[in-house]
Amino acid sequence: MRVLLVLISSCLICFSCSTNRTASKLSNSKRVEERTPLFKEGLNEAVFRGSISVYKHYFSGIFALKQDGIDQYRMLLMSEVGMTLFDMSFTSDSYDLNYCMEPIRKKSLFKLMHQDFLLLVKAPKQEGLRFKDEEKAILKYQKKESRDFYFYENTLMQKIDSKGFFNRIHIEFNEQEKGVSNSIQIQHWPIKLKMELKRIK
Repeated sequence: MRVLLVLISSCLICFSCSTNRTASKLSNSKRVEERTPLFKEGLNEAVFRGSISVYKHYFSGIFALKQDGIDQYRMLLMSEVGMTLFDMSFTSDSYDLNYCMEPIRKKSLFKLMHQDFLLLVKAPKQEGLRFKDEEKAILKYQKKESRDFYFYENTLMQKIDSKGFFNRIHIEFNEQEKGVSNSIQIQHWPIKLKMELKRIK
């Protein structure tokens, strides 16, 4: 009986070491791009035709997103006729609402949108990611000390899942061309907030 227990323990130890070595090998050998597919290479701005659906309200127009400096960004939404719907400046830690028309002037809404835009513009460094899984050439990583999950294919980011206690954010980067996404979808659950962006520039 004692011999059997020793054999079982040895097998478990070997399996554990093998699993750890495999995960370590995958995570270390497969590098990923340390950026999101938002801005074109060499540019610090992007323009989209898009829409926001929040509960019973729906808005559409032109989204302009620009990086003004290190960790300084600005997001503007204008109607098709040039009317500003909202103008928002933000950093990693805070945001300022420069202008917003009713009825979307809601602090809770822009707090959520601040989270969305941060996920769009700021990709984690490779050393800040923990390898989780690989399935059908899709690599799944978790950002350390967070509930943010990043999915990559051929080193390029494809999806983001951010799992909060009361809300979940799902972002998909579709129609990728030369390392940038021409179509982006942002969906919240159970909060009824959805954004869809189609690249113009």
